[in-house]
Amino acid sequence: MKYKVLIVDDETIVRKGIATVVNWNQLGCEVIGEAGNGHVGMEMIRKHKPDIIIADINMPKLSGLDMIKETLDVVKHSKIIILTGYRDFDYIQEAMRIGAFDYLLKPSKLDILIKTIKRALLELKYTHKLNQTKAKLIDNFEKAKPVLKEKLLKDIIIKTVSLDEGVIKELKTYDLSLEEYYVILIEMGRTKDIYSRQIYKFGLYNTFEEVLGESFTYESVDIGNNKVIFIVSSGEKDFKDKILSNLEEMMELMAKCFEISLTASMSTLAGSIYELPRKATECFDSIGYGYYLGEGSIILAEDFELDQHRDISELEIYSNELLKYIKLGDKNNIDDLIQEISNALKNNTSYHPVDVNSFLIRVIYNIYNYVLINKQLDEKSYGLDGVILHNKIQAACKVEDLIAIIKEFSHEVANDTNNLRKESLNNIINKAIHYIKNNYTKSITLNDISQHVNISAYYLSRMFKKEMGKNFSEYLIELRMNKAKEFLKNPEFRLYEIADMIGIKDSHYFSRVFKKNFGITPTQYRAQCIDSDGEVLCK
Repeated sequence: MKYKVLIVDDETIVRKGIATVVNWNQLGCEVIGEAGNGHVGMEMIRKHKPDIIIADINMPKLSGLDMIKETLDVVKHSKIIILTGYRDFDYIQEAMRIGAFDYLLKPSKLDILIKTIKRALLELKYTHKLNQTKAKLIDNFEKAKPVLKEKLLKDIIIKTVSLDEGVIKELKTYDLSLEEYYVILIEMGRTKDIYSRQIYKFGLYNTFEEVLGESFTYESVDIGNNKVIFIVSSGEKDFKDKILSNLEEMMELMAKCFEISLTASMSTLAGSIYELPRKATECFDSIGYGYYLGEGSIILAEDFELDQHRDISELEIYSNELLKYIKLGDKNNIDDLIQEISNALKNNTSYHPVDVNSFLIRVIYNIYNYVLINKQLDEKSYGLDGVILHNKIQAACKVEDLIAIIKEFSHEVANDTNNLRKESLNNIINKAIHYIKNNYTKSITLNDISQHVNISAYYLSRMFKKEMGKNFSEYLIELRMNKAKEFLKNPEFRLYEIADMIGIKDSHYFSRVFKKNFGITPTQYRAQCIDSDGEVLCK
């Protein structure tokens, strides 16, 4: 790509000089024409739309200032370099203010002219690249709009973002201004696998569009797993009955074409976008009644007084406690806690059955998520993966079935966790003992060992005492004294040398500790072990 250059000057010698003296080809430019006055110059600008214009500021028929104004209306990106013999800087400043790129006083040196042209070219290249990037971003944004819109609606529905002014402004970017609408949550029945579920979802979207698309405006939001939300509005008034009629038709079609049953819940009428999270909650709360009304039902939120039931969240403490005991491998407390959960649910009928079901399922998935994030545990060792666990939960017909799953799953994970803890404990103690044996000749401390095994000194001290039956200091002294006995059998070693060899710098302290442990001094021990001929008697 070559940049187009136009030279406008009423002096022929100046025009020809600029056109011939500058190596335009080397700069990546071509001179597309010359003009002797502003009027002809504007005609050529309109025709050729040059990238760079070098023009005298004072010309007959059309002044340079007027030409700048007209040029930037026609070619906004054009860089206009003014040539002037005037020393009136007010006049030059006006030219710069209205859009000239730069100015050169006549006569100007060639190198100054070329530097100015190069700066203009650099700015043109940057602007061109910027425009390309901007156009690409706009294109990508337009392509991504449906996905971004759905994600934002999902975030609003599940309350990960709040409806502040910024979010409302973003919704308008997607041409969303919801006024009167209903939220419809559709839950698909059980599917064999994830692949089948995606096929059925695709069928759901198409069938919804076919049956309701002509009569209503709607947005669809994939909530995940087997649930999809539709936000449905209409230009008509009192369109609820029509939605219900079409919804029944759509669900019947899905059952016939895909042999899958759907359950739907429908919110009360919403009056603004700000009500979307609450209306979605109505659907989530009421969809659970499908557990009692059966698949294929359409459940209206207005038919249930959900707010009269006790808040199940007060039982969340049980879920947290259960996970704590599983991590500790404490099966006795696990059984006691599960019994407490069972009693709390049986003895308090003010919890909504749907909430009870959801709570127990959350407890199961809390355990499952713990298994997933713990690299040492493998869900397959329990004969589970996400789909198997989901199917197992779906097959549960009553609360007792879900509690049985919790108990079985808790015991299996707790047992493995307990084994891993013991294995980890043994590894830590073995590593600590290995470090002590390799470093007993140095002045080592409990902190040195704790840093080596990467746990706190307090925890290491408790573990060491529990596993070894003695604390770290006692173990170290015993090791050193036993090593000292070995060295004392060699008459070549002096007592202070032996003390230093086992990590004790004070030979008197060494003697006191030795006597405290064995009832005799190092000298007496050596006398017992070595006869007058230097023969070692102790084995």
